[in-house]
Amino acid sequence: MSSEIWDLYDRNGKRTGETFERYFGGFHDIPEGSYHLVVDLLVLHGDGTYLLTKRSDIKDVYPGYWEASAGGSAVSGEEPEEAARRELFEETGLTPDSLELVSIVFKDSSHGMYYSYLARVSGDKTVTLQEGETTDYKWVDREGFLEYVDAKDSMTAHNQRYEKYINAIRSGRVPVRMACAGDIPAIMELLKQVNKVHHDGRPDLFKLNTKYTEGELEGIIRNDRTPVFVYEGEDGRILGHGFCVLQRPENTRLLTDILTLYIDDICVDENSRGQHVGSEIYGHILEFARRCGCHNVTLNVWNCNPGAMAFYKKLGLVPYKVGMEKIL
Repeated sequence: MSSEIWDLYDRNGKRTGETFERYFGGFHDIPEGSYHLVVDLLVLHGDGTYLLTKRSDIKDVYPGYWEASAGGSAVSGEEPEEAARRELFEETGLTPDSLELVSIVFKDSSHGMYYSYLARVSGDKTVTLQEGETTDYKWVDREGFLEYVDAKDSMTAHNQRYEKYINAIRSGRVPVRMACAGDIPAIMELLKQVNKVHHDGRPDLFKLNTKYTEGELEGIIRNDRTPVFVYEGEDGRILGHGFCVLQRPENTRLLTDILTLYIDDICVDENSRGQHVGSEIYGHILEFARRCGCHNVTLNVWNCNPGAMAFYKKLGLVPYKVGMEKIL
């Protein structure tokens, strides 16, 4: 059996260039000030149930405990979402429709840098248990999940990393979430509304069409670098969306090495405007950007859309560059 090698990171989440070979209980020997990347996933099915799994008795941390997560350590060279998808599949046989970063936490006692995700899945609920990792599983509804969270023998460290999400579901509603393939028809209708605003304002530039095909949209939703968020109303309808792109300058001598979240589009259904849907989507995007370690959030707004310009200014965005033209 080949050994497992971990990359080590500093407190800023940057690779140090050093590695560590895993062995039982060995995380105590990771150098002070260094951390290894750990991913965990709270799994939510499309029917509203959460996955609980029972940890193997041979685990060196929390042996035999029930937990509301899958996950483990990233191997050398893996990025967080890559590790999260691998761990989820290895431990459960499930493939996520979407991953939403909930928190990043550094834990000195275990030298762990924890990336915690909400993984949305759909379809077959059969779980394939991984030998040496888990021994049993069950799906529980919202009440069952909160009962687990409040139990004395639940994994409190995991619960703390998901505290904000847990508090939100205690309140009864989490309206903004990552988009999944099932949202595509509703998003396509919203894209038509966006296009009409642009076409009405600049018919010389915009055709009456949608920005993406359904196939292209599915690819965007599944791409970890292009997160798409939706606002789901109490009746299950999609009332708005937010398209984003994680960007970092490449091959440049001029720009600093910062991570930016570019908001490609925020749209609220024309029948739901004035209900703070857009501001909730933006607030969720802002929190996501902070969790990802972004330096800033940017967007473009067309001069022919004064309503959008006023909306973004009200949210606190300010101009940082101006595009200009002369029509010939």
